[in-house]
Amino acid sequence: MIEINYDNNLEEIKKGFIKFQFKYSMRRSVLFSVVYGIAFALAADMFIKNPSGFMGPIIMAISLGLIASLWIKPFIVRNKLASTITGLYEEKYIAKFYDNKIVIETKVFKPGAGTITEDINQAADETDERGKPSEETETIIPTEINIATEQLVSMEDDEMFLLFVNRSLIYIFPKRCLNGEQIEELSKYFRDKAI
Repeated sequence: MIEINYDNNLEEIKKGFIKFQFKYSMRRSVLFSVVYGIAFALAADMFIKNPSGFMGPIIMAISLGLIASLWIKPFIVRNKLASTITGLYEEKYIAKFYDNKIVIETKVFKPGAGTITEDINQAADETDERGKPSEETETIIPTEINIATEQLVSMEDDEMFLLFVNRSLIYIFPKRCLNGEQIEELSKYFRDKAI
């Protein structure tokens, strides 16, 4: 078993999501751009042959609009993701890589409410060494990824390991949180499992 502790910063999440979009959306975007481009060319030909017709310009405008939306939408989605993430609490993760599964535990750190209590001992437990309210930690039920039943794809670059699950989820394991031995073990794990 390999165990790693890590967190993700906004820049890593953005880079990971761009790689995810590139892997799973780029082929589709190129294919549909070609189809809409052909529709545009046919509509332009129709307009050239009959400049007084109204169908050619309408089809051309629709085709250009669809092509533009294909390439603009990923930027909009990334910006929405970034604005959503900046408002979330800090999270830390523990990932455990077993032979047949990967288990990821999430710990969410919320700023302490700093409530006043009657019990002095309880109040002392809720503050750090400077007397400030401590952070509350909430552990979310671990995510278990079964290697045999899930469609998994991994990628590695200089900064991170990425794990794509069923073309819909992405897990980012930044190398800045790992030592050299963990990087080698994780790289070998993904290679050996053919992920």
